[in-house]
Amino acid sequence: MIVANPIVESLLPELLTLLDQHAATLGERLTQMQQLSAYTLERRQEPMEALLDQMERAYHEQGAADVKLSAMRATLARVIGVPVAEFRLSRLEAVLPPREAAALQLRRQRVLALAQRLRSEHLHAAVLLNEASRVNRMMLDALLGGAGVTSYGPGGDKRYDSCQRLVNAER
Repeated sequence: MIVANPIVESLLPELLTLLDQHAATLGERLTQMQQLSAYTLERRQEPMEALLDQMERAYHEQGAADVKLSAMRATLARVIGVPVAEFRLSRLEAVLPPREAAALQLRRQRVLALAQRLRSEHLHAAVLLNEASRVNRMMLDALLGGAGVTSYGPGGDKRYDSCQRLVNAER
């Protein structure tokens, strides 16, 4: 039988609120990453810059929420008698009555699912931006010849012929 801990029970509503806020933040970041990818593909520079500014502000605001969550984590770890480094929400679930444990588990699973989706979307956006950068560099090299660009002929011989550029910057 699980013995109720009055301190844990008093902190639980605040923890659940913090986890709900964290899930909302993750959802917002996921939407922002999806918008960033869409703006990149659509080549919409102005909305992309506004979005990047918004993302930077949100990142700095998230610091305060992270501090609250870390403080809550440290407090709960102390109350249930485990080192902070070993404290997990699943461990807290084990000492809660079934109803409260289910509420905590639901929020924990939602945060984990959103975090995984955000990781995936972040990777997608990074690959997309990297590829866009590579294509832009290739286009500039083709147009201007690029500094220190080595080109190869059909036989594999190295050659640099400024006349083969689309734009001859030497004239």
